[in-house]
Amino acid sequence: MHNSTLASLRTARVIGHRGLAAAAPENTMAAFVAAQQAGLRWVELDAKLCASGELIVLHDNSVDRTSNGRGRAHAMSYQQLRKLDAGSWFSPRFAGERIPLLQDVLQFCADHGIGINIELKPNPVDYVATARAVADLLRAGDWSARLPLLISSFSLQSLRAFQRYLPELPRGLLLERRWPLPRILAELDALAAVSFHYDDSLITPEQIAAVRASGRDVLIWTVNDPARAKALWQLGVTAVFSDQPLVPA
Repeated sequence: MHNSTLASLRTARVIGHRGLAAAAPENTMAAFVAAQQAGLRWVELDAKLCASGELIVLHDNSVDRTSNGRGRAHAMSYQQLRKLDAGSWFSPRFAGERIPLLQDVLQFCADHGIGINIELKPNPVDYVATARAVADLLRAGDWSARLPLLISSFSLQSLRAFQRYLPELPRGLLLERRWPLPRILAELDALAAVSFHYDDSLITPEQIAAVRASGRDVLIWTVNDPARAKALWQLGVTAVFSDQPLVPA
């Protein structure tokens, strides 16, 4: 599964960020439809637990920024969350978009041959529970046999838990701050990670070269400029996360 997932990523080169976040409200079904219609073969999304135990697709801990509601998602049931309007903040034409369930996005992407980078987005109280819930859902639906999947997180605790629960699925390490290169490589080794995910403003050519030399892929976010994407590909970056449907050169 690792080899087929990575081969798919290496040919795609562009991963739709939270669906296709420039075209539709992020992390909604409309955003994943927009990515599919733009011809993207990979998308990224954020998975977290809500109070009633379902896995939802939402980036922030709260619903304030991307819906007409207020409050922490982990304190709300899915029955409450599904009533929120998650589209009007982006544009009136997306009024009525809902916060989707992870399983619904998995089904859509499986139906359309789209790979998913699932970012584990734990709330502050459920680093391990989020990893276990995602692993259980993916195992129960045999989703890794139905579409390419890559699991990533900023949370080392969540990634380590996922490594225990579903070790056969490929994992990527996300970082949002500067780490010395030896520490990056050591953590990639400890996680048996296949990819390193980093901020475009932090990445250096030396880091790209070293991570690629270790046999791993490098994925960079968030790149919306085609010229910058091309420069990164030339440096050896495997794929970029983009809000736009960039066309690989």
